[in-house]
Amino acid sequence: MPASPLEQAIKHGPFGRQQRLEQMNDPLQAYQQLLGIMGAPIVRIERMAQWLEQASEDDRQRLQVSQQEQRVVLGAGDWVVEIASPLLGQFRNGLDFNLLAWERLRTRSRASGWNNQHPIKIDKEKLGAVLLKDNRLLFVLPGMHQMIAQRDPRRNLHTIQYSLKVCAQFHLGEAMCYANDPFPGYNRITLPQPTPRQWKPYSAGTPIDLETLDEAAYWLISKRDFTDQ
Repeated sequence: MPASPLEQAIKHGPFGRQQRLEQMNDPLQAYQQLLGIMGAPIVRIERMAQWLEQASEDDRQRLQVSQQEQRVVLGAGDWVVEIASPLLGQFRNGLDFNLLAWERLRTRSRASGWNNQHPIKIDKEKLGAVLLKDNRLLFVLPGMHQMIAQRDPRRNLHTIQYSLKVCAQFHLGEAMCYANDPFPGYNRITLPQPTPRQWKPYSAGTPIDLETLDEAAYWLISKRDFTDQ
């Protein structure tokens, strides 16, 4: 069984017995690698209607307050993206994030294969970021395709599948350094961190082909399909 990212960081890090990975010779990089693995973000994708059915009363209230403050109208077909990480509540100041998404629609009739429509990019959230309990952030993205009603006759002739692909990157902490700080740079980290064996230096900017990638360094990529929603 391949070593997990945490095992890689320990075995190939300052206290490991195996050959040390290059970035582990830098105390800051070694710290960020281990911290990033322990606080790796997890994403959850739901339609608004399904999320509301499953949400706690506290989560619904926080969403409602944020909705009223930002004066936006939310619909059952909007996308809810929840991101959880134990690191979200541990830094002293600020949360910068990049959040991109692509919505896809494809249909299939009884006599044909899948008809894939071109994905539509969503580069602006409808509502966010809403801070929930247990170190969770909630974003609401607009639904780009009109959902076909359950009683629409077209459902008898076609299988309909919607999907959402989310790509997210987070910069936690403070960009500035303080005079006489014994640990300069340790108060800021980019999530997610690459696994130790796939580590590469951070590069600002968004990969040109991000929409087609299944993984990219310093990006959280997640996709979920919804059939006959």
